[in-house]
Amino acid sequence: MEETSRDVLSFDGAAGDGFELCCCCNQAARVEWSTGQLAAEPELVSPSSEAMVYGLPIVIRPLRQQAVRMPAVVKFCDLWLYGSGLRFPGARMSPGQSSRCVAARVAALGAARSATTDVSPPYKMKRRRSLGFRVSVELPFSSSTMAAPSTEIFHATATAPVNIAVIKYWGKASTKLNTPTNSSLSVTLSQDDLRTITTASCSPSFESDALWLNGAAHDVSNARSQACFAELRALRKAKEDKDQSLPPLSTYKLHLISENNFPTAAGLASSAAGFAAFVRAIADLYELDESPTELSRIARQGSGSACRSLFGGFVAWEKGSRNDGYDSVAVQVAPESHWPTIRAAILVISDAKKGVSSTSGMQATVATSTLFPNRANTVVPARMDAMKKAIAEKDFESFADLTMADSNSFHAVCLDTIPPIFYMNDASRAAIRVVEEINRCAGKKVAAYTFDAGPNAVIYYDESNQDIVLGALRKGTADVPGWTEKQPHITACLPEGFNEAVLAPLSGNVSRVILTGVGSGPLKVPKQQALIDEQGNPRPAS
Repeated sequence: MEETSRDVLSFDGAAGDGFELCCCCNQAARVEWSTGQLAAEPELVSPSSEAMVYGLPIVIRPLRQQAVRMPAVVKFCDLWLYGSGLRFPGARMSPGQSSRCVAARVAALGAARSATTDVSPPYKMKRRRSLGFRVSVELPFSSSTMAAPSTEIFHATATAPVNIAVIKYWGKASTKLNTPTNSSLSVTLSQDDLRTITTASCSPSFESDALWLNGAAHDVSNARSQACFAELRALRKAKEDKDQSLPPLSTYKLHLISENNFPTAAGLASSAAGFAAFVRAIADLYELDESPTELSRIARQGSGSACRSLFGGFVAWEKGSRNDGYDSVAVQVAPESHWPTIRAAILVISDAKKGVSSTSGMQATVATSTLFPNRANTVVPARMDAMKKAIAEKDFESFADLTMADSNSFHAVCLDTIPPIFYMNDASRAAIRVVEEINRCAGKKVAAYTFDAGPNAVIYYDESNQDIVLGALRKGTADVPGWTEKQPHITACLPEGFNEAVLAPLSGNVSRVILTGVGSGPLKVPKQQALIDEQGNPRPAS
């Protein structure tokens, strides 16, 4: 090649640094090591029929005299210098731009060297021992004419539902793996009424992982979020290793933008819907082939109950028995179509953040409650079997008995914790008395209450009994928002013999009613409805 009108870019690596050369479009680069400063016969470490990447010879020369072998990994157009904290990712290129884009990447790496902050490698770095090195790239044209590096943003958007457990999860077998002490079972609620929508995006231009929830920035450096990121990136990297034409999305930073249409952190399973949407959106972004059950292993690490929100209908989270948590996954007990007449009325008694988080509360219960071992080891396993049978047979009375009994058991171990945990309040207990009075007047179980780690009441009923159930609830909650939007024809009326005195503590303490029913699992959202702007930040509210 001619020596005129060309740039030679060189970068020195320190002893102990690792180097990985990545190329695009399945073209292999010629990577050479020598045993001295300018060896006449460099050792060809990665021989290939394609000796160049679009005419760019790349030579790595050691800075000390020592024979080494360093594998070159052909991947996609990325150039990494580990140890120095340098990273310059590539992006998808059209064939006509390839030569200049490759050169631009190398030039930009050199220009950014002084300003680039440390970046952790996305996978195990390859190191050589006690040897510095120099990377030299000879360009076939001046770097001043090269194109700017890509800022393309890849994105996918998904929604995920809320699930409300009828057999409760409470207690961790392993805080590291986020595995439960007992299995649990839930009903997935309709996303028409309760859902999280999340856009997951990545780009070579993003400087760090970031999350916005309802417009506010949130920290993603916590161990739970990072565990999910690492698992999903590893799955994407496995795809990239098999198909080197894929863009290296696993190496790019992620921006996540989420919005809830219900109160956050008030006992409405917001973290479950949030992490399920988080995992599903990234899985769609990465075009992963894993099943919902396989993805539930990942979602579980973010929020235990999130694994159940990866399915619609009736879902069990099996606690598993393996020490590595591999079999602690969610499975669908029955789809929403199996029992579509199941309905839920949610009485929002408080949308304030709860005083004791679920994580800290359950850790205290496991450590101090004398009732807890019997619940986890004896009571819940029997109820899981009975609940699966009730769902299979669409036996609402058994479903109701089990649901209410398990809610009471869960809150009993919370009260048995030292110090005691009070998730319910006077209005919550009033809702229990109203449900018991409805069932007494009906002469059978037509409604079932349950409370998660918060004061809000979730009342399940079958559509065939909605008049008696909703009539009494509306009488007790007057004209709070939620009634006219969903059930304008329901009138406030009480069955014969109903004790109106039980309604008094409820009146004035419910801020909203959410009327919903059993629903589907996560859904893909068209790209034009993404929550990001052109820079990968939250889109302004319309």
